[in-house]
Amino acid sequence: MKKYTYIIIAITYCFFTGCKVNTDTSRQGQVVIRQTFKKEIYATPKSMSIDTMMAFENWNIIDSLLLIESNGTEDFFYVFHSDNFKMEHSFGKKGNGPEEFIMPHLIQGAPDIMILDNALHSINWLSSDTGLIERKTMLPLQNTYWQPHYFDENTLCFIQNSPNELKWVIYDMQTKEIKDSLLFIDETNKGNTIQYEFAYYVDTTQLAISFNYDNVTSYYKIHNKKLIPQFTIKGERLDDKMYGTGVFIFRDNIYVLNQENIDMQTHKGESYLDVYSKGGDSLCRVHLNMIAGCMLLDLRNERILFYSPENEDAFFSILLSELKV
Repeated sequence: MKKYTYIIIAITYCFFTGCKVNTDTSRQGQVVIRQTFKKEIYATPKSMSIDTMMAFENWNIIDSLLLIESNGTEDFFYVFHSDNFKMEHSFGKKGNGPEEFIMPHLIQGAPDIMILDNALHSINWLSSDTGLIERKTMLPLQNTYWQPHYFDENTLCFIQNSPNELKWVIYDMQTKEIKDSLLFIDETNKGNTIQYEFAYYVDTTQLAISFNYDNVTSYYKIHNKKLIPQFTIKGERLDDKMYGTGVFIFRDNIYVLNQENIDMQTHKGESYLDVYSKGGDSLCRVHLNMIAGCMLLDLRNERILFYSPENEDAFFSILLSELKV
């Protein structure tokens, strides 16, 4: 999985440069040193085989449909049924044609199939049955947008980055305005904004971010598309080699997927979920009996889906009720 390989390379970089997250502390909220977790449990996610070879990049779930973004394959997108993980169809050829893409990205959390194409500077709404584009809007900003996420029908969130600056934004597609943002600057001017990259979850009322290369998770409330900082949780020791690769919010808790003790030669190590309350309490650490490169919340079935770079012919799942958080 290319995303996982990329993280491994960047971990090497951060190890030698000693990078840390620097941002406007007024936007962090109360800084909390992570407490000892109230309990630790061990869990083995259920394996579900798939019969389609892909170069996994990203995913989204819409009701009973699981959409996979693939790179370097004949089609960019594959559609599975989320109950049995059977592939139903694929779509999205590379090219400049009316139904083709060049640099497409699934828009996370969207209630329909939405695709942002960085090369064509467009946002596309597609039919879930045919994969055909039903409508399209153009982005006025000539920039590259990473990790696009649905906010509401008129608003997207995404990350813009340049060599010395990384910005997360709430963008209104109707007014063409940035409603709010978080800015991370490399004050050394050495083009090291990779050190600030993070996974995030957002909806209309809240945002949670987990930094890829630092032991830090932040939580914000959102009102009228404006961020209200709540707290930032830091590990007991900031030199812990722990890397956040996923985060979501379910009911009253924040779930963070972490990787630790990564062996860069064999891709071995430990994956676990850290669960926090929205008040910043350390509730539970769930040790996963697998290497989980990324995760996805399946609300319909109240479970977490995992993808592993060590086992590319299967998806994995665990019911939220099994965690007993």
